Amino acid sequence: MKSEDFERRQADRKESLNLLDFAVLGPQGEVINREMGRTLEVSGKGLRLETPVFLEEGQLLTVTLGLANELVEIRGRVVHSEPTSDEKFAAGIELLEMTDHGRAVFARFLEAFQKA
Repeated sequence: MKSEDFERRQADRKESLNLLDFAVLGPQGEVINREMGRTLEVSGKGLRLETPVFLEEGQLLTVTLGLANELVEIRGRVVHSEPTSDEKFAAGIELLEMTDHGRAVFARFLEAFQKA
């Protein structure tokens, strides 16, 4: 991650390496692509994901995270994306929407990494 990325951050990031499912959404909210990725960092406002595909800045996603045996679907927006190797990319995802239950699961997800 570039040093200027750290300066723009509004929330502490915690390292994590959890696999997840994400769907890229089209203009009408339809799923146009579904992939697996993994979380690299987690904060209260977003995620940094490693993905097998390049994600365009501004694209909307739904990300499915798991903690123990609970799953939560979160809607987010790609705020930056960059290649990390010939076959992998890193994307910063701003969290936009989740249910109250999803917010509670995500809070536990974040808490688990603060303890690590």
